[in-house]
Amino acid sequence: MSPALLSPISWLTLSLIACGKVEPLPEDLDGLFHFLWLHAEDGEAAELGAAVARVEELVGGAAMEEALHGTVTDLSREEALVVEQDVDPSISAGLSLVNPLVCDLDLMERNLYFLKQEELYPDYEVYERVYTSDIDAYKARTADTITWTTTYTAQNVLSGRYDSVLNGSMRRIDAPEEEVVAVLEAGEDSGSPVGPILLARAWITEPAVFEQDGPVFDQDFQMEIFYESGDRLMHVYPLWRHLDIGSGLNTDGEGFQATLLNELEKYDKDTEKLCEDGLPEE
Repeated sequence: MSPALLSPISWLTLSLIACGKVEPLPEDLDGLFHFLWLHAEDGEAAELGAAVARVEELVGGAAMEEALHGTVTDLSREEALVVEQDVDPSISAGLSLVNPLVCDLDLMERNLYFLKQEELYPDYEVYERVYTSDIDAYKARTADTITWTTTYTAQNVLSGRYDSVLNGSMRRIDAPEEEVVAVLEAGEDSGSPVGPILLARAWITEPAVFEQDGPVFDQDFQMEIFYESGDRLMHVYPLWRHLDIGSGLNTDGEGFQATLLNELEKYDKDTEKLCEDGLPEE
């Protein structure tokens, strides 16, 4: 899985904070992100497929020529509790990237479950992912979900070295088209089924530990959605994060938010290169 989901503050090596305000997303799209976060694990495949069909209807992925940046409304405490985080998530800033990529879904899936992520994205001093469910069953399509825990150490010039632990999951949603259409019609919603979907979430389980005093990184909730639209692979990426490295640099700042989203786009470029070159053998 890309550092966009696993190394949440490596982009802080940037020495300049971008200017410009990130605008709110349309209300309907914001609501779909919250629905997908809340029901990623327990939702019926057809309902999740219909929600992603609505996302595609709203963003028009096949016609997109550049990434869409936006802000997202706060997670609720209930939404944090679905990943067993009993915190007040209102302190986290909600952001979103929607980006069309040159890659195919199956290759992206391999990228996401590739065990030695440090070989794909060498941003870690120490990296260890342990699967907490049966990865072989997932690969054999006898299970639709995999889960894992990751511990890693990284550093950058602004915050110094830090250790972090996160949990993650990925679900492959492949509902029959007629079932997705039935859900859309029942809700009188427009949209068309998009085919197989990858829905991944990750969250830190406790505040990161920094070597130096000052920085605080205590909340991070991320969700990545991948599906094919035309000849592109859509990457839909809402996240909610609380990070403060001092001197007024924190996730509440408009320039800070713009910098984060620009850096996530750069990670997508790295991922496109991996898709072009092919992944190493595990």
